[in-house]
Amino acid sequence: MRKVLLLTLLLSLLLPLPALGEADGFDLGRLEAVEGVYSFEDVNTVDMVYRFPDQPFLCQTDGEGTEVVAFIDFVSLALEGCVVPRLTLAVISPEPLYGDTLLLTVGGACWRLTVSSALSEYDGTYYEDYSFCFSADSLPLLSSLGGSKGKDAAFTLLDGEEALLSGTVAFSPEAVSTLYELFEDCGGKDQPLEAVAERWPFEKEKAK
Repeated sequence: MRKVLLLTLLLSLLLPLPALGEADGFDLGRLEAVEGVYSFEDVNTVDMVYRFPDQPFLCQTDGEGTEVVAFIDFVSLALEGCVVPRLTLAVISPEPLYGDTLLLTVGGACWRLTVSSALSEYDGTYYEDYSFCFSADSLPLLSSLGGSKGKDAAFTLLDGEEALLSGTVAFSPEAVSTLYELFEDCGGKDQPLEAVAERWPFEKEKAK
């Protein structure tokens, strides 16, 4: 019996294990082969980001001394083991904002997104990224951005219920639609995305 246990342990050490963050059902090679796509490791995590050359999307904001741009890229999430589209609002400001929620109004709908944040500071200037990763449930937002017919989306960054920063984002419907189709073509919807939905919850309501 002891020899059997030792043999089982030895085999478990020798056999390859699934890599952390290995995407289940997503054709990563197809994404990497897209012309102009470049990748880099997120400095705040071990996640790999795949970004497109036709971005960022420009923003207008009411924040004095504040600059904002937006990205929609792909991120390979190490913890969840999948590759998903990600919306990021990149903010440069003289003071940190510490937001936790992003309101995004597209057409007649307002999406309340719980965002993850990353903060860094250099020479008195603060750099904050607020990100939302799309799950199967929130993909209709991405579809709406692709069908926005060039109309700017309004955004408000919140800390709880306190408004910190407001403005508009000029998303390119063509770029967003191409990204959405690429996600489908790579098998993105075949992945288990429940963990993504739990980590990045959202609510949808009629725009006021």
